[in-house]
Amino acid sequence: MCYFVSGGLNTDVEQSLKSIIVSIGIAITGAALPLGISILFLVPGLNYSLLQGLAAGASMCSGTTFSILSGANADCGWKVNLIKMRVRIILLSAAIIDDVVGLIMATIIPEVINAQHVDWVLIIQPILAAVAMSTIYVEMGG
Repeated sequence: MCYFVSGGLNTDVEQSLKSIIVSIGIAITGAALPLGISILFLVPGLNYSLLQGLAAGASMCSGTTFSILSGANADCGWKVNLIKMRVRIILLSAAIIDDVVGLIMATIIPEVINAQHVDWVLIIQPILAAVAMSTIYVEMGG
């Protein structure tokens, strides 16, 4: 969580909002591809259940923020300040969205697996919490 906070503190909210459509497109690709590939290979190919395929895909959705932040903060010998570049802001925004989707799925999947009856509150609650925190962050100006 400290990486998410660090990424948020170092990110210009105005620049992020200017590029939000591109970031969302990249995040959708970053979440849909691992989910789709894991379901396509694991469910019919290896006879895993759909929830196991979703869990595997969700685990591949998370973690991209760490690599982007560590790469942005590392001294690579480049003459370019990656922290201020628009590409970095787009990729970081997409990575955070992608990671939040993965974390939401990681919260929901165990609840669905362990429940005899699926309670929709358990599914909606983490989604609404993520949307509310994102909205509050943007309204506060980052």
